[in-house]
Amino acid sequence: MKSGKPSRAGQTSCKRRRTPFPASVRHAELAALVRLRDDQIDTTDIPEVSDWSRAAVGRFKTIAPDQAFQQLLSDARGEARRAGIKRSDAKKAIAKVRRGPRS
Repeated sequence: MKSGKPSRAGQTSCKRRRTPFPASVRHAELAALVRLRDDQIDTTDIPEVSDWSRAAVGRFKTIAPDQAFQQLLSDARGEARRAGIKRSDAKKAIAKVRRGPRS
């Protein structure tokens, strides 16, 4: 399937994993797993990993709290712009968040 079109009507495939399941089915299954407690999930069909010599360390990027806050502010500015909030009002609200709770 090189054309990138769904293999079957209503089904999509991921470029990375080529999964034939529609996104709605995957989301429903994941939602069902989230509702279960850890001891209720059957993992007996998953082999145990005993060789960790090829494990990747630092593969997933974590951001510093300041970077996360800057991203949050950027998102808030964008949302305010889309909502039609005046720039001066948005700046006041952001400044209030930056100051944090007053003691």
